[in-house]
Amino acid sequence: MAIHTAAIRWTAKESDEDFLKGRFSRAHTISFDGGTEVPASASPHVVGKWA
Repeated sequence: MAIHTAAIRWTAKESDEDFLKGRFSRAHTISFDGGTEVPASASPHVVGKWA
């Protein structure tokens, strides 16, 4: 059976103060073990409307 790995890196654009208040970007990058990177975004329906 093959094993595949991926890493998710969240993008921090906001100030420390905004982050501590729970305000943050939905943007992130998914990196796969073969070298492929996919820009992505969490659903706006799952996180706060300010994000």
